[in-house]
Amino acid sequence: MRLSRHTPHDLAAAVEFIHTATLLHDDVVDESALRRGLATANSVWGNKPSVLVGDSCQPRLQVMVEDGSLKVLDILTRRRP
Repeated sequence: MRLSRHTPHDLAAAVEFIHTATLLHDDVVDESALRRGLATANSVWGNKPSVLVGDSCQPRLQVMVEDGSLKVLDILTRRRP
């Protein structure tokens, strides 16, 4: 019996999109010019485009919610020590 209708790769990709969105938004909020020694998106293209790209990544969260697997959501929301 399959617990999830999405493949692990689908869910991993959704997590990466969400991670990217949070990095883009974080750099705007913190007014960061560099991340790991490289220019941030907001320092290259400005805050508005960075926020819009970050916002466009957010709907990937819907993939995890639509999945319907409580086990998947539990793993993704569990606090790590």
